[in-house]
Formats: sequence, C-alpha cells, structure tokens
Amino acid sequence: MNRIDYLEQAKSLLSDNFRPNDPDGSMTAASAAYLLKRLIGNFEDVGFFKFRDLLDQLQSEGFLAIGSNSKHAFSFRLLGEEREEISPPIPMLKRLKADVWYAFVKADPSGKRFFNSASGEIRSSRDVSPGDGWIELIPISSEWEKQNAIEFLERRNVTSETARQAILDPKWYLAFTESLFNVAPQLANDWKRERSHAVIEVVEKWRNANSIDMSLVYESATPDKKRVVSPVKPVPATRNQDHLRAVLLNSISRMTTAELLEIRISASILIGELRPDLLQ
Repeated sequence: MNRIDYLEQAKSLLSDNFRPNDPDGSMTAASAAYLLKRLIGNFEDVGFFKFRDLLDQLQSEGFLAIGSNSKHAFSFRLLGEEREEISPPIPMLKRLKADVWYAFVKADPSGKRFFNSASGEIRSSRDVSPGDGWIELIPISSEWEKQNAIEFLERRNVTSETARQAILDPKWYLAFTESLFNVAPQLANDWKRERSHAVIEVVEKWRNANSIDMSLVYESATPDKKRVVSPVKPVPATRNQDHLRAVLLNSISRMTTAELLEIRISASILIGELRPDLLQ
C-alpha cells in the first residue's frame, strides 16, 4: 500500500469510527493510532515516522484539526461535517433487552439485521429487508469497542499487560473483563458499566432517529406480575437428572469468573448462601 492509499483509507476509517472521548468533542490521537494500526497497518510503513506526521498531513488537507483536549492530551476533531454536540438523553437506569443487546454487539450471524418497529422482533438477512415496518440495525464495530477498552485502561492508569493482550483475544469482551477482575473486582464492574452506557448511547441515537418505542428496546422497569417465591420442594432424583446435574456442574467448573458473573441466580438461593437468617 502506498502513502496516498493509506491516507484515503485512514480518512474513511476515522470518519466511520470517530467518537469524541473528551468533553470538548475531540478524540485522542492515541485512540486513532491504535484503530488505524489494527485495521490498515502501520503508518510508519508508508513514510510517517510519527502519528502526528500523518495527522499534520490530514490537517493540511482540511480533513481535521489537531490540538490538546481538556486533559492536555494530543487530540483532533474532524472538519467539514456538522456533528452533534449534545447526545439525546439516555435512560441510564434501564437495561437493553437481551436480543437488542446481542444484535448490536455480536458479530454473528453475518449479514444485515432488521428490527420490527411494531413487535420488536429481530431478524437477519443477507441483503433484503423483510418488508414494511422493518428497520435496519447496524451492529457496533468490535474495533470501536476495543478502542473504548484501550481508553479505559489509559484513564484508569491500568498497566496490566494481560489486560492489553486480552483485547486481542477472539472473545475479548470476556477475556478483558476477566483480566480486570484479576486486577481489582471493582475495576471490572466499572468497565462493564461504562461499556453498557456506551452501547446504550449508540442504541438510543438509533432508536430516536427511527422513532422506536422505548418498550420495544428496554426491559420493563417492573415485572408484568408479582412473583411469589415458594419453598422449593425436593424432587426425587432420577438417573437422567443425576447425569444432567453432573454435566451442568462440570460445565460451570470450566467457566471464567467473568462468565460466572453473567449467570442469573435465584434470589432465594443467593440469600440462602449469604444471609440464611433472612429466610427464617
């Protein structure tokens, strides 16, 4: 790849993946450098000895403006396009429905994804919309999420090389959380919260742009009906049940801590382990 081709691809990638990571609306140069190196290769190979040299070139072409952000980090803004300064309010206390979350963050299945604006159903298709009332849903780039992970490490001054290497793992979202948990459990929780907020921000912009009802995207704040917890009655075990239990326990023993934290456990079982006195 020559210098001109690299610059053209860099413009395209920065336009598609530009995300301000400072209150002043700029993006750090370190984040952009990581993004370009991952997707199109080293800028040094086409004659830019420093990443600033590449940004200086793009600034001279009127594509961006460079400077320091509010934290005095080398950053830039894109020029020539009107960009939203204020994001729409985000219902941070709400959780995305599981199928909506996975439709935005999972790479599989391949192809386009469509959301039914009346029922909330999600379907995948190679290239054709299922019909009227179906709205295309654009998955979030894994590179964009990995970029957020790098920025998280920088902001928290996390020097763990294991955490940085975890971002290269095929299942990076699990490996990265696990590596943070090994440094400090609260750090892993903070990352999960920040990741959720970032995904919700993207989903909320999409929802507002397409006038989609919130109830189709977010979980209900209150259950549809009251659940009554009754004492669990022991069921005589059968040979098949014993085998199934052994399989489940064996599978759980192979899970990482991050994966175990995703398992939903009955409140009565959890309270029985932590505060059995409350159940008396």
